[in-house]
Amino acid sequence: MEHDILTAPEYQQAVTRPLDVQKTAQIASRQPAYFQQVSIELKEKLGDKFKADSGLRVFTSLDPVSQSKLEQAIHDQIPQLAKTAGKDLEAAAIAVDRHSGEIRAMVGGKRTGYDGFNRVLNASRQIGSLVKPAVYLTALAHPDQYNLATTLEDKPLTLKGSEGSAWTPRNYDRQYRGEVPLYLALAQSLNVPTVALGMKLGIDQVSATLGKLGVNRDEIRPVPSMLLGSFSLTPYQVAQMYQTLTNSGKKAPLSALRSVLDLEGNVLYESLPRVSQAVDQQAAWLTTYAMKQGVQEGTGRYLNAQFSSAALAGKNGTTNDNRDSWFVGVDGREVTTIWLGRDDNQPTKLTGASGALRVYAQYLKYRIPEKLQLPWPEGITTFGFAKQTQGGLKLDCDNAFKLPIWDNQQQLKQQCENRPTEWIKKLFEW
Repeated sequence: MEHDILTAPEYQQAVTRPLDVQKTAQIASRQPAYFQQVSIELKEKLGDKFKADSGLRVFTSLDPVSQSKLEQAIHDQIPQLAKTAGKDLEAAAIAVDRHSGEIRAMVGGKRTGYDGFNRVLNASRQIGSLVKPAVYLTALAHPDQYNLATTLEDKPLTLKGSEGSAWTPRNYDRQYRGEVPLYLALAQSLNVPTVALGMKLGIDQVSATLGKLGVNRDEIRPVPSMLLGSFSLTPYQVAQMYQTLTNSGKKAPLSALRSVLDLEGNVLYESLPRVSQAVDQQAAWLTTYAMKQGVQEGTGRYLNAQFSSAALAGKNGTTNDNRDSWFVGVDGREVTTIWLGRDDNQPTKLTGASGALRVYAQYLKYRIPEKLQLPWPEGITTFGFAKQTQGGLKLDCDNAFKLPIWDNQQQLKQQCENRPTEWIKKLFEW
């Protein structure tokens, strides 16, 4: 508390938590996954100066409350979800500060207290629909062509691969909507409009966006299916991607280590802010806004029913044959990434919404969420739109349904500025 490492409530919880006696062969610490990351950073920052028994004083960004509640959520939910997925269902979770990138909590498996294979750092799995915000972010970075109200086609689509094979993406519900506004295509995680949009933008452009968000582009095979997340990332890599995206495009490298002192109190290492603007601020903000709509009226509605006042953002992910269940949730405090699956990569029968999202919701029941507030960035205004019967939107300046749009949309601005006033419209109605 003296050094602002813990708040008073966190300190009280930490000192009153019971100490369990466990065999040293079974456990390295009470948070083995988290301190694996600390050990990696110590070796990286200190090199030969680091020795495990050297008596160094190490300060980390561990939040005891977030850590214990994340563990508790996994303990509670995995037995229930295993009734569907089978007893071999595994889990991984990481919570990071949305602004600083500091790692608050990490759980490497369903046996949260045991050392061993850390799935947050080492389990590279296909990410499915978690890739979709990067596609829409790429589009929204071109405000002269795309905005949240842009109409996308949701119609049968067949693409030819490099070897001549045909690929026909389908929506999860096997339905086509004809037309859909861009924001809703992301909120409802529709596959067909996403692929069509990504192909128009170009796979290389989407890959470049992913690289800016912190993804190693060597992990991505440049084929159309990458637009639906056919490549693999670890939960740690996903957390970095979403930290950057939901922090208005500002990337803060993930870190668990704050400072290291030697026995005499000399500072051997101190973490300094390293935040950089990785992608366009307005485009990232608009994409995060669409993710909030995903919780309000899309695939994350289960969360909104329980935490409507928190104004959460989120994105789920499901891979082929339901092998992986993902959810990334964002509140005012943290970006939390949850993965569920089997180590043998067999199907789990779980989607992102029926699996990982439930773990996140349980976490929020224990760790009451802070309201997610997105400060309005410069260059963004609102326009009114009317919903059309065929599914798209049309500009209706006075409509109560508003969407945030870049204010350099000259065509929209001119239409609204040049519209007749109400008394003139009424005159011509006679």
